[in-house]
Amino acid sequence: MVVGSDTIVAVATPAGRGGIGIVRLSGPAAEGVARKFFRPKKPLPSPWPSLELVYGEFVYPDDGSVIDNGYAVRMAAPNSFTGEEVVELHGHGSPVALQRMVAVCISTGARLAEPGEFTKRAFLHGKIDLVQTEAVAEFIAAQSEAELAAARRRLDGKLSSRLHRLREETISILAECEADIDFPEEGLSLVTRPRLLNKFEEIQQVGKEIRATYESNQHLQTGFQVVLIGRPNVGKSSLFNALLSMDRAIVTEVAGTTRDILREEILLNGRRVRIVDTAGLRESTQDAIERIGMDRTTQEMKKADVVCLVCDSTAGFGLEDQRILDQWPDKEIWLVWNKVDLEMPSAPPILRQRSFMVSALRGDGVAELQNAIGRRVVELTTACSDGGISNDRQRILMDHYLKALDQAEAEGRKGGSAELVAFELRQAHRALSRIVGKDESVEDILSEIFSRFCIGK
Repeated sequence: MVVGSDTIVAVATPAGRGGIGIVRLSGPAAEGVARKFFRPKKPLPSPWPSLELVYGEFVYPDDGSVIDNGYAVRMAAPNSFTGEEVVELHGHGSPVALQRMVAVCISTGARLAEPGEFTKRAFLHGKIDLVQTEAVAEFIAAQSEAELAAARRRLDGKLSSRLHRLREETISILAECEADIDFPEEGLSLVTRPRLLNKFEEIQQVGKEIRATYESNQHLQTGFQVVLIGRPNVGKSSLFNALLSMDRAIVTEVAGTTRDILREEILLNGRRVRIVDTAGLRESTQDAIERIGMDRTTQEMKKADVVCLVCDSTAGFGLEDQRILDQWPDKEIWLVWNKVDLEMPSAPPILRQRSFMVSALRGDGVAELQNAIGRRVVELTTACSDGGISNDRQRILMDHYLKALDQAEAEGRKGGSAELVAFELRQAHRALSRIVGKDESVEDILSEIFSRFCIGK
């Protein structure tokens, strides 16, 4: 893949006002462009020292009038993020001043960077692979500690290292198959070659472990869902407000106040948890709006990771509550007794659900329920020491890898030709190569990936 020979420039800090703003230059003329309008307090030596902050003024080249003052730092190739000559100009976070600095850079030999072009150049210069490239955007977009930590591990190359090792081991098996093609008298049968069979099983297991991390990462990115359900007027909205520590839902003595779905996110154990308040469930109602609300409640339950069945401890466990449990036998349903400040419940002995005692009005037991939800969402997250695969592109290619590997093994076990086994292994190897960006045909996905980046990154 061809790397551009021109020099690019963009504001590297977020849009808006701030204490500091950074303009980044990358390319062979980065130092030359910067020298034309950066006036250091003390004369710069030649060459410009790398990785040293130099204080000075940013001026218009034609008349020397000052745009801003601040620091400049040069990062010599190849020891920069992009692998090219890089100069960063650190001024005040004035959008007007920063845009003027960019305009001067463009007028003196640079061009405006495209979205994600700095990261793209880092990839093209081999500073990072494609998994790490995607991790840059995911790290920036992270909205919880767990998302941030997972993206950080991918950015550090932990997943990439594992994928590269898997790729090398796949090549090793492929090499043996290719040898069988060259020497057909040896034949290929995995059944009679236990060492090769063990290799297949080992890389299949590793591949499946990596593939299994996708669902966990999707949970981190989309958030876990906890749905509050129950009969009308049992205190779902009061509990909703108590879990959020804010008056988000309207609470009245009138049954059926909540007609629509209310959603809010909180952070528990570094993970995003979406609490959903729903319309009360009852066997029959003449209110069309309430019926629509109940239908929406059913839809939310289907998507829930945990369902909290809220019961009124003063009314006891009724037939409607049992009907809800019977309707969702496969759902993880917790029983939350509300209004225990008024009367303690007596649950039927046949009930197997996990139970909590709360008073949404006074806050009793709410912290214990929050802690239990926090522990549960951690349990639902597969441990990904390498960060795991994080998007549909990686998932689809891992599926292709595993499918091709299964077909290669099946051919080998039944004594199929070495050519067929080798063909499937080449498909598996290509899928892994495309994940990390080592396949020559990967160019067709680069535009899509980098289009999601902000300019300046």
